[in-house]
Amino acid sequence: DGDTFSGLFRRAEGLQRIYLDAGGQERRFALDEIRETHETDLSPMPDNVAELLPPDDFHHLLAFLLSQRGKAAR
Repeated sequence: DGDTFSGLFRRAEGLQRIYLDAGGQERRFALDEIRETHETDLSPMPDNVAELLPPDDFHHLLAFLLSQRGKAAR
């Protein structure tokens, strides 16, 4: 219908694509309703995440993210 949606691609389920909206809610779209998609290099992580988290939590987050390097490419 010409509407635009911005979200994070989560997964494909048959003829549907599931995305997360800005509020963290899943939105489903039928493939035949999607005219085009565009990927962005921007991260959904807030720019000031280090300021938002207590130092210990931030270090745990970094350790987790670093442990995931290369796993997505497998």
